[in-house]
This record gives sequence, structure tokens and C-alpha cells, in this order.
Amino acid sequence: MIDELQGLKHLDVLSLTVGSISCFENLDSHHILVTCTLTLCLKGEDYGNPSRYLDLSPVAMANLKCLDTLQIESIVDVYSTWITRLENPNCFLGLQFLEVGRCTNLKNLEWLVFAPNLIHLHVYCCSKMTTILGLNRTETTPFAKLTVLLLGKLPHLWRICENPLPVPFLKKILIHGCPVLTRLPLNSSSAQTSNLIIEGEDEWWNGLEWEDQAARNAFLPCFRPYNVRSLVQVRRGFSQMSVH
Repeated sequence: MIDELQGLKHLDVLSLTVGSISCFENLDSHHILVTCTLTLCLKGEDYGNPSRYLDLSPVAMANLKCLDTLQIESIVDVYSTWITRLENPNCFLGLQFLEVGRCTNLKNLEWLVFAPNLIHLHVYCCSKMTTILGLNRTETTPFAKLTVLLLGKLPHLWRICENPLPVPFLKKILIHGCPVLTRLPLNSSSAQTSNLIIEGEDEWWNGLEWEDQAARNAFLPCFRPYNVRSLVQVRRGFSQMSVH
């Protein structure tokens, strides 16, 4: 299939669903396909027996200049060793939509410091994930354009990021099944965001720790009890926005 697509000389935009990790690895050698890929969906071969690992090759990712939507699902681990090897982190400048699910050994998504234009992030069913971002050692401001943040069924997630972040465009935070996440990356200055909705379980919300009472009071009107229908609506919106 990939070899056949390579023969399309006038191909401008490509959306790929890759059901085999070996197929993704083979994509590295097809420069034309890599450089015009807009949407990339990487899925393990078998939902019941997910692929062992995914190594996001520095070569492949550096050439994905048009990539704005990335979905990764049912892969045991996603190697992030490329962070120290990647010569051109600008390859993620166009990334706007990211969904990661059922990656059972994945512990963080620290490479998102290289995705300053991300607007929608959904992470779910990653049983060993403890943080979303680690320490930010770059000059970029992570999540500066984020509008929607969905985190679900992450039983060991205790931190989203190290410090409170400016989130001027943030409209929706939906948290469910994250019992040890006791702090959001928000403070009093973040409260300048208008029309923000924070949705989660009542018990989780009542157990949140805040920078001070002023911050808690500022975000108290934003809270809504978790409703699974809201999650379905937001995910549907993700699918519609990520398909151009």
C-alpha cells in the first residue's frame, strides 16, 4: 500500500491510519509520503494484545512537517529517547490535535514541550502515566494555545506539569478516573481565562490543592460534575476538527 502511494507524484495531503508498527517504521524511507502527511493514526496490531513498543524515529518525525493530528493507541510503550537526539524539534510546530490511549507502560509525554501550537490533548487508559510534562528545559511555553484538555483513567497521574502555566485560550478541562491528581496547573493569574469549564468527579474536585484560597475561589464557578455525555461530545468535536 505504501509503495503504491509513493507513485502518486501529485499527492499534496495525506491522512494515514497505520495498524502495524512495522508499517510506520517503513514509512521512514518514503520521503514524499512523510512530508505530506497531515493526520497520522498509529494503532497496535491487536486491541487485546497491543504492540510491544513504538519508537518515534527522529528521522520520520523530523520530516513530518505537515502533521497536525496524531493519534496513538494500544501500544505498550512509546519510546521518547529521541528527545535528546532530535536535531529539529520544529517538526511538531504544526501539531494541534493529540490523542494517546491504552499505552500501558507510557509514563509521560514530555516531548510536548516541542508542540507549542497544540490545541487539543486527550490522554486515557495509560495505567503507568505519572506526569504529562516533565521539567521544561526549553525556551517555549507549553500549552500556551491549548483549548481542550481531557485526562481519563490515569490512576497514577499525580502531576500535569511542574509549574502553573498561562492558558489564555483554555475552554475545557475534563478529568475523570485520576484519583491522585491533586493539583491543576492553574493559579490566580490563570483565572483571567474566560468561559473556562472544569469537569470532574465531586470527590476529586473537593480534594484539589490550590496555590491559595484566592485561586480556589476564582475557579470555583468553573466546576461542573463529570458527565460521560460531555466526554462523548468533546471527542466527537475532536474527530470533526481533526478531519479537514
